[in-house]
Amino acid sequence: MMTATSRPFQRRLRLTKLQSLLICHRRRDLPGATYAELAAWAQAETLMDMSSQLDPQALAAFVDDSVFAQMSGKLGADASPKKNLLDAWILVDYSNKATLQLEASQNQIHGLIEVEIRRAYGHTRVSRPLAQTIAAKTVKDLLAKFVPEARSGTPKLDENEMKRIAEAFTKGRYLGEAHLDLAQYLRDCWKAYTPTKYKAPCVAVVQSSGFGKSRMVRELAIEAQKSALNMKVLYMCARVHESTGFPKATSELRGWLFQEGSEVEDIASRLKTIYVYANKHWADVQKEWLKLFTEKAADTSVKAKLSDETDTLEGDTSTEKNPNGRIVVLVIDEARSLLAEKGGKKNDFR
Repeated sequence: MMTATSRPFQRRLRLTKLQSLLICHRRRDLPGATYAELAAWAQAETLMDMSSQLDPQALAAFVDDSVFAQMSGKLGADASPKKNLLDAWILVDYSNKATLQLEASQNQIHGLIEVEIRRAYGHTRVSRPLAQTIAAKTVKDLLAKFVPEARSGTPKLDENEMKRIAEAFTKGRYLGEAHLDLAQYLRDCWKAYTPTKYKAPCVAVVQSSGFGKSRMVRELAIEAQKSALNMKVLYMCARVHESTGFPKATSELRGWLFQEGSEVEDIASRLKTIYVYANKHWADVQKEWLKLFTEKAADTSVKAKLSDETDTLEGDTSTEKNPNGRIVVLVIDEARSLLAEKGGKKNDFR
């Protein structure tokens, strides 16, 4: 299994307003703009919109109130009076960054709040672990209040922009051989894998948004239609919040694989079902799953076929394997969404 996710954009998305405007200008003046340029433009415009909706003073006041409430619960009357923690930082420094990138910079915000708590309330009264706990709760509440999922920095594109991105994604000439390097890496990982040495046959592809992770995987899937690789690359996108990202989320497949209330054994069983299905339909499964990159209807049809699959693997999965034999690669795009905790401190990545 392979997962793809994006790094926090601490540096790349800290665009000045001038840089953001230049990206927008270039995009409108170049009909042949690349997929990465379109993605960068969309992110810049979305973040500029977000900056106009966030009030630095409200953010600072929220942090002060949240920390004081938690400190009062720990120290009682000794926490008074309420301390002003981040007003100067928010208003003088961070508001000049063109956007208040709360989500991307949450680690930095956490560290700053932690330091300011101990400075303002006293190092002798506030231990480092307590400051870390309060800072973590404050950042979590801050994101929940000011950066809901519908406004979390995910590009919101109109129909014309979506068409242009889809065309660039599917018809633009692919340069380089990153997809072949990935194929060799996956084969090497499979050769090295043993259950006693590794927790799971899973690798991660991590890079900033717009750098071509999904396109690379699609090129690998196209290559996998040829018999030489002896590999099938089955794609799904686990994005959960409302978004106009591309490729679009395969919500039906995600809902089937990670059903509510599923135990680890349940998810493992459905992963085996995908493996069995791919082997039974080896000749045409790649063509079928390639449609998931571009066709919404494929999400429903593939999910229905997997739901109807009745054959299962006999017994436990064998530890013996043919290193050069068939490989079924399940790609889970936007895999960071699987890390979100559900009830009982569990998440779908387990």
